[in-house]
Amino acid sequence: MGYCISVNVRSVSLRDKMLQFLKENWRQWPELNGGSKDDPAYSCPPETGETLCYNSKRKCNIGIEYHVIDGAERDYIYQFCRWLAITIGKKKKFKGVEDSVSYIVYDGFECWPVMITGKNKPCKDSEWNWAFYDEYGTKKPDEFDVVIYKLYGQDMLKELEKIRNEIIRLDKLWEEFCKEKDNARNSNI
Repeated sequence: MGYCISVNVRSVSLRDKMLQFLKENWRQWPELNGGSKDDPAYSCPPETGETLCYNSKRKCNIGIEYHVIDGAERDYIYQFCRWLAITIGKKKKFKGVEDSVSYIVYDGFECWPVMITGKNKPCKDSEWNWAFYDEYGTKKPDEFDVVIYKLYGQDMLKELEKIRNEIIRLDKLWEEFCKEKDNARNSNI
């Protein structure tokens, strides 16, 4: 495809559980815009392991390959992966960051932190101060972001609201999915 953004997941069983969930609940960018899942998109659905063009040596990951020109679709992929990192991802230390934090992996080798505003402490003199998000991996746009969206003829606030609503939808469905799985497991004991 071109690029890959992925998350190293805490366990294989959690990875498999999320992949099962996404099979039922993931929506491609065209679907969020009134199209069908068969409409052309610049990205693939979430995948794992060797199917990813980068980060394929890690068997316990989930990622998305993309070749995105469209600013909003690219943001959707990144915000989704940040949500994945917060929800099921491993944590690691970053220079200048006090705590171990969730992270995403760009093109198989470059790790970017995903820090939660109000939960993680601001970084003193750190290169990572840009990496603060809300509990869903989203944040308010800056002036540069607005300009980029305008170049694509997109209303950034409308697009980001659509993306945030989709991530919140996935988060709520994930919680329900986990409760159902736990209840089913407990009833078999």
